[in-house]
Amino acid sequence: MTSETHRREGREAIARLAPAWVSPLAWLAVVVGAIAFAVGVRAADPAPAWRALLVNFLFWVSLAQGALIWSVIFRITRTSWSAPINRMGHAVLWFLPFCLLAFAGIIVGRGYLLPWLGHDMGDRAVWLNARGLFARDGIGLVVLVVLSWAFVRGYLRDDSLVGGHANGDMPAPQDDGRTAGGHPPRKGLGEIPALQERERRVNRRLSVLGVALLFVYMVVFSLLGFDLVMSLTPAWHSALFGWYFALGGLYLGMAWLVIVAVVVRKTGTGNAFPFALPAGSAGRDEEEAPISASVTEGECAASPRPVKERIGTTELRNLGNLMLAFAMLMTYFLYSQALPIWYENLPPETGWVILRVHHQPWQALSWVLIFTCYLGVFALLVVREMKEKPATLMAVALLVLASMWLERYMLVVPSLAPKAEAHSGTPLLAVLVGVGFLGVLVLTTTRFLARYPATSELDLALRMEREKWE
Repeated sequence: MTSETHRREGREAIARLAPAWVSPLAWLAVVVGAIAFAVGVRAADPAPAWRALLVNFLFWVSLAQGALIWSVIFRITRTSWSAPINRMGHAVLWFLPFCLLAFAGIIVGRGYLLPWLGHDMGDRAVWLNARGLFARDGIGLVVLVVLSWAFVRGYLRDDSLVGGHANGDMPAPQDDGRTAGGHPPRKGLGEIPALQERERRVNRRLSVLGVALLFVYMVVFSLLGFDLVMSLTPAWHSALFGWYFALGGLYLGMAWLVIVAVVVRKTGTGNAFPFALPAGSAGRDEEEAPISASVTEGECAASPRPVKERIGTTELRNLGNLMLAFAMLMTYFLYSQALPIWYENLPPETGWVILRVHHQPWQALSWVLIFTCYLGVFALLVVREMKEKPATLMAVALLVLASMWLERYMLVVPSLAPKAEAHSGTPLLAVLVGVGFLGVLVLTTTRFLARYPATSELDLALRMEREKWE
């Protein structure tokens, strides 16, 4: 097969996942972001460009790694409803190396980002020194990316070994009950004695790797919160902030999974993300089709079920409930930090808060955050209908992304440019650089899903096993 044929098939696979204009628009976004950053760095005052890079690195690396960690959590907990969602979490894998490149850029611009550089930090110099900071954060990020790669690649490898149809190419059944390849119709892994031991080994391997990946994620992202956010105000410290920052990544990751699920549900066609179509469900309204209906062995060899019929009310409601839970958790962590700062009334701690809640323009933005990122999402998602309709759930997920981007902005910029005139060029540059990051994420995600479009055989096995006992 020639390289031109490969390219054509790749374009056709991407076209089945998203409209034709998505890829050119994503490339345009990458170009706009790159030009904006290059112009900003070469300006008379390059500090706004480096601040924009830091804000967007903290936002997009949290989103991407958080989305992948959700697929890890779903695997560890062996959820059956998340079968069509897990591959979407895997799809951010190819974006993670770009995040490492952005981190390297932060190292280059450290002189504009770390206000304590060149100052005597006393006893705190043991922790607040550039070499140690970037060494531990860089090593942590590389380990996290390597473990993420191992988890996803192991998923794909074990998928093909166990299921035999990892790419979603399910042969049509013949008259004698055997598929076109001469194999019997696919069964649940637990129903084939020869595969039972292999299934246990695969599940054990992925569970162990997933637990390690989840642990490393919490450690590394807590360090990022301490080193790249809290250290911007060296006098301020909070033992809870690292956890808050890491949980924010899971909040972002869930919002991104909701957006990808709704988009693919609407635009995905053909055999993208195939799944067996239960007998009798053809022709029903897609909102009423039973998502968790019982699937028999013979039906598993039936024609692939389009993704728009598999991501239905049950899946959307579950995703919405998880996003609601993390909105509540983020609000709780915010309150848990604000309360001791208020009643202790220590100047090193209150200064960080006073700047953001009593001085403009930060005061207005803080109120916007409270009523969007925290209380607003809770008020919207507590309504059941908001979680069951794709359009409304996607709107809330977009609100989460926008408000969490503002939250990352508020964590970084007031510490580096507390006066309004000092950050005048930062908002526009931050938005344009963020558009570039988004373009890279869209390009890498669509290409990953085009290459690995099938719902995992391992996840389908969990789903079939659960339905067998229901």
